[in-house]
Amino acid sequence: MKKTFLATLQYVFFAALAVFFVWLSLRGMDHEKWEQLKKAMDHAHYWLLVPVFSLLLIGHWLRALRWRQLMEPMGYFPTRLNTFFAVMIGYFVNLGAPRLGEVIKCTILARYEKVPAQKLVGTIVAERAFDVICLLLVFALTFVFQFDIISSLVHDYIFPLFQKNGQTAYLKIALLAIALIIFLIVLKIIFSRFGHIIIVQEVERMYRG
Repeated sequence: MKKTFLATLQYVFFAALAVFFVWLSLRGMDHEKWEQLKKAMDHAHYWLLVPVFSLLLIGHWLRALRWRQLMEPMGYFPTRLNTFFAVMIGYFVNLGAPRLGEVIKCTILARYEKVPAQKLVGTIVAERAFDVICLLLVFALTFVFQFDIISSLVHDYIFPLFQKNGQTAYLKIALLAIALIIFLIVLKIIFSRFGHIIIVQEVERMYRG
């Protein structure tokens, strides 16, 4: 009886969480936007949703397979269906809280497939690292073929951040560098002196994982 009650409570909680994230993603719409949405839905061709959703599902399924491939070298083989559902839940959570879905999908898959959550977070980091490499390649190509546009954007938006009265603010740059160094030193002190605290141990364990 207690087990059934807890399971029911769990489903109710996650259903309420789903409603909350839907509300969070729609709460910024004013009356005018709602009217535009209703008008668009009245004149929409709903049959176009079939190929659109089919392509979206195929894309998400391939992302789930790619994520699963990152787990296999570590000796973990979650089911394709659970991996796919975890990815979909992650995207759904991102509608209400951007990037929170990356963590949620790791915790969900860790629960149902007995894969350590820190290992899954590591695969997400690996994915993002690969994305950054691809982004840098695209940026390099853009820099070569659109140098004039990029240089003007850097001159208009980046340089002013490090300038004062038309001159380079070396003090601001130095303060930013010092702040970064201090942050790293404080982080090291926390891990070395407060390593006996459970929260610090969990953060360090997740980082090493």
